[in-house]
Amino acid sequence: MINKPLISIVVPVYNTGMYLQRCLETISNQSYSNKEIIIVNDFSTDNSHDIILKFAEKNNNIRYIKLDTNIGVGNARNVGIDNATGAFIGFVDSDDWIDISFYDELVEQMLSVNADMGIAGIKTEIDDVYYSTNRYVYSRSAVIDGRTGLHALVDMYSSDIRITPIVNNKLYKTSLIKDNKLSFDLSRRSQDNYFSFMALLYSDKVSLVNNIYYHYYQRPFSATHNFSTKYIDDYIAILEFLKQTLLCRGLYEEYSEEYSSYVMRCCTAIINNLFMQEQSDTLQKKHLLYILKLVDTLVPWSTLANKISIERFKRFWDRNSE
Repeated sequence: MINKPLISIVVPVYNTGMYLQRCLETISNQSYSNKEIIIVNDFSTDNSHDIILKFAEKNNNIRYIKLDTNIGVGNARNVGIDNATGAFIGFVDSDDWIDISFYDELVEQMLSVNADMGIAGIKTEIDDVYYSTNRYVYSRSAVIDGRTGLHALVDMYSSDIRITPIVNNKLYKTSLIKDNKLSFDLSRRSQDNYFSFMALLYSDKVSLVNNIYYHYYQRPFSATHNFSTKYIDDYIAILEFLKQTLLCRGLYEEYSEEYSSYVMRCCTAIINNLFMQEQSDTLQKKHLLYILKLVDTLVPWSTLANKISIERFKRFWDRNSE
């Protein structure tokens, strides 16, 4: 490929010194050469700063931003977006890693069809190199329109493709993000849920790329594995923020069905996490009632009930009555 466009790879870092070497190694050794690596150190207190400096000494395409206060992963990504100069933007979390041809394949496929987004597969990783799990896989490369991509994200209907809200297995045209004023929530977890919905909503073409992977590392004591009332609040707050954004931009009426389906997908994810991580029947019931109460403020349950089949209720009941 001639005249490869510059891509900006944003890496937010917070106390991940144990994993950072692996992450930066796979990014700096990408087969795609025309890249800038924007590392945003979110006021780490471990040895992350020293590791970044060593990489910066060896790689002149690293732009290091060291923050003097902790602002959270979403806002750290926003800092990266503000400083990006590339035609494309990607995000890599500092405890994850990517295939060596990851961005080469994404850019090539996107340029060939003028896509706004490129999406690769995801492998879930644990502390055993032999036990990767395919989380999202695209068996063939394909091009879809943004509306179809949005439907694959929100589980609008059964299809042979699903799209995860996770932003890291994707590459975006910088113009898609900046022209449509897309950013991450400043304080909450689950920011990916908002960003992915809006990015697909504004995309004309989306390229699905097969046989390359983002390696999503699951730390045993990661915050994403801790179930609590705050976890529920954060999840619901993002969905509320999404709804308010759609209303403010005059988009809610057009995308109300997609939004309702997304609430159902997210609600299902929250409840699944509840039953996987909380073993107390009393706390399960308490959390479940709390979830249902909050979800009803987003979309009335009378609306969501139309999307749930009786068979789904039966399977749920059978699973939890064994």
